[in-house]
Amino acid sequence: NLGNQFDAHNNGVSGETVWGNPKASPQTFTKVKAAGFSTVRIPVTWMGHIGEAPDYKISEAWLDRVAEVVGYAENAGLFVILNMHHDGADSNHWLDIKTAAKNPEVHEQIKEQIAAMWSQIADKFQDKGDFLIFEAFNEIHDGGWGWGSNRNDGGKQYRCLNEWNQAFVNAVRAAGGENTSRILGIPEYCTNVDIAIETFVMPEDSAKDRLMVSVHCYDPYD
Repeated sequence: NLGNQFDAHNNGVSGETVWGNPKASPQTFTKVKAAGFSTVRIPVTWMGHIGEAPDYKISEAWLDRVAEVVGYAENAGLFVILNMHHDGADSNHWLDIKTAAKNPEVHEQIKEQIAAMWSQIADKFQDKGDFLIFEAFNEIHDGGWGWGSNRNDGGKQYRCLNEWNQAFVNAVRAAGGENTSRILGIPEYCTNVDIAIETFVMPEDSAKDRLMVSVHCYDPYD
């Protein structure tokens, strides 16, 4: 992970240096490559750079800077995983699955925003080849890290996330260019593989065998 840079945020606005890291540079990625890694994940928090409905236009400056840094990794010969990160942290921000599970209108609004934002991101990178992978979200949960109301709401949160993942796939594929066959990472609830076994539904996809499940394994947690 390129951590504590594009995922960093303060007072609802993401910023590359707000958690104390310097800005990413080409050397950041050449050193990662030299250390023997082949892939770097660039977590991106988008909040604070998003316009009003219905367009949800992403700030050109923020999107351009993300693209610039993806270019650093490409030039270093690395694969890249690019995602939406803390926008969905603990249901505290706009990817609020706790509220969406209780309110169908909120659920539909979030799906529209997911589609609008991933359409813009995919369009920005439509000429980038297979080195670039999109991952829909990070660890979507209600604040309980898999042990919250998802355990007793009749599967409502799980169904919401399955639909959000489908909205992501549809938006990326519709953007055209290399996006029609780009590998896409699909997270399950809290990216917890044990929960996924019971609840996860792989989205339908116009491309064949170009989806992969995103799993974060913290077991044993210590």
